[in-house]
Amino acid sequence: MDWGDKEDWLIKASLNSGAPLPKVIQNKPILDYELFVYWEFFWILSRSRQYGYGILQPISLSELKALLDLYEIKDDVELFICFIQYLDGIYLEKMNKKKQ
Repeated sequence: MDWGDKEDWLIKASLNSGAPLPKVIQNKPILDYELFVYWEFFWILSRSRQYGYGILQPISLSELKALLDLYEIKDDVELFICFIQYLDGIYLEKMNKKKQ
């Protein structure tokens, strides 16, 4: 979440200069596929969030339900919601701190 588009720039700069890759790139964790799916769904849902009272709002349950219905997710719905809300909480904390 922290590096975003800077990751590609860091890799290119390192390759162009002949310097070793920065440690943050070398030690970047790799998500297994099952967790990566949650990450992708989080970003899909994040684009539908509301903005109000001067801050980003959490992903709504209606958006979560719409995504579950759209992709016909029937298994582990509670786990899915927990993962998405956990990621959302971390994201909101970071983004709303930047606004202050």
